[in-house]
Amino acid sequence: MARFEVTSALEVSPAQLYALIADTATWGDWFLLHDGFAEQPPEHIGVNTKLVQNIRMLGMTQRLDLTIAAFKPPMRLTLSGSSPAGVTCEFSFAIERSPGGCRLTIAGDFSGPVLTGQLAKVVEGDAQAQLTESMARLSKLTRSDAP
Repeated sequence: MARFEVTSALEVSPAQLYALIADTATWGDWFLLHDGFAEQPPEHIGVNTKLVQNIRMLGMTQRLDLTIAAFKPPMRLTLSGSSPAGVTCEFSFAIERSPGGCRLTIAGDFSGPVLTGQLAKVVEGDAQAQLTESMARLSKLTRSDAP
């Protein structure tokens, strides 16, 4: 199993950040793991919404069939799913209020028969690096959207 977690303080309200995260049209702007959608996502998402997303890790693209498992504006969005290769995953975006804005934690895991030992560690490292850069991009986007 490969687990990952990145937390960052952002100078934006929880509602503004959640609106950006829950808008799948913005994912290409900040979510580095995201490599497009294999099927057009719905305009609005909620619990049990299905998404067919392509992710890019370790230089390879993999399709994920995802379901919104938790949708609690403006504090939590959780997606879970699997790939045709038998890898299961979960991504959670958790927002906490903090002085001057909020804190965002992106956490999750990938698991499956091929994700053991050294490969799991390499996947963890790649996910951490991409999510760290995703946070930096979110920070820039939220600063540019500020009034």
